[in-house]
Amino acid sequence: MRLFIGALALASVMFCLAVERKSKVPKHRPTRIITIAYLLDGEGFDAENATLDSQVGKWLKGVQEKAQVDLKKEFKLDITFNITEINITDNDITDKIQYWSSDSLIHGPTFLDYLEKYYRNRDNPDIICVVTRYKMYDSDDVDYLAYVHHTTLCHTMVPMLLTYVPEKEVKTGELLFKLVQRSTTSNQGRWGRYFKNCNKPKKVKKTKSRQSIQFSLNRSK
Repeated sequence: MRLFIGALALASVMFCLAVERKSKVPKHRPTRIITIAYLLDGEGFDAENATLDSQVGKWLKGVQEKAQVDLKKEFKLDITFNITEINITDNDITDKIQYWSSDSLIHGPTFLDYLEKYYRNRDNPDIICVVTRYKMYDSDDVDYLAYVHHTTLCHTMVPMLLTYVPEKEVKTGELLFKLVQRSTTSNQGRWGRYFKNCNKPKKVKKTKSRQSIQFSLNRSK
């Protein structure tokens, strides 16, 4: 009888310890926020497009939703985008888009380097994404539907380019995920800590990116 009671008491203690350990395990994945501002090319869009209730705004929300699903799978975190602004490009940026474009193409690296310098020493979101009807090109290829050139996300503002293709909302979401993924610096799997640096005002520093990265929806599989 004593042996039975002792075993029962030990089992009770072990059960309590197991419950205590289980209660300490987080029930939800950490949530991280990436702030993003969308600037619509002033030559291809007007003020009516620069709202989340417009066709363009709804498209952007759909793009983000798909990207968030893919980010969650990749980084094992609940990563969400917080839109800080949706607006039309100012005259200077609009002029530069026209200056560096021809035949429905804009030179991606040149424009993104300009955009980085343009917003230098200002408080910025994590990403400034210019949405245009142009496709992008560089010295390697043409007809990119999205472009990123810097790998400093969550440390400094990263400028990006997206081509507005209404019928490719899901594909564009996949691409936005890839742009975010490839614009991060290696953190040896400690992504929860890495993305904590996002959602804070960013100033562009005078540092060159480690590499140029570019993707096209035509290449995504």
